[in-house]
Amino acid sequence: MKTNFERGQLNAQDDLNDNFKEIDGFMKKSFKEAFGSGTALGTTTGSSVLIPMGPSLGYAEAGMKDRSPYVLNANGTFTMTRDATLIVNIAIQITGTDSSTTGSDYAYVDFKHDSTQTRIFSVGDTTNLRLDQSGTGFTVVALKNGQTCSVVVSTRDKKTITNVRFIAGYIEEFI
Repeated sequence: MKTNFERGQLNAQDDLNDNFKEIDGFMKKSFKEAFGSGTALGTTTGSSVLIPMGPSLGYAEAGMKDRSPYVLNANGTFTMTRDATLIVNIAIQITGTDSSTTGSDYAYVDFKHDSTQTRIFSVGDTTNLRLDQSGTGFTVVALKNGQTCSVVVSTRDKKTITNVRFIAGYIEEFI
């Protein structure tokens, strides 16, 4: 980096631009990607059922795609390409059933990485979930290179919900 003294003049714009480029290289860059609506799953029962993330809607600024700490997989999961701490913020729609004999009285939405699950939010009712339930939540999680991650839903054993869908969300790297 050159100083005014080294430039020999006060108005050396080219040298100043080079200095800013050098400083930019020293700074840590953040990453943020937004996702749109995913595919509705239909009738769901059981634990850890994958909720596919929707398509990427873009990044918070130009050039972020090259800094992504993960790759998106065709099935709606993603795999880490380097160690990173991520903020995962999502909105999910869950539709219950009117049947108290077959309908689940709760649904848990978790962020799953390998065999670990972190609760993002839950919805529940005293008898069974009815109509649409939407929830939002986030988690902050430190992930390692090679880990596969996903958003999953769980219901009471042998009980159902009639629909679940990823509405929107974003993933941001915490630096």
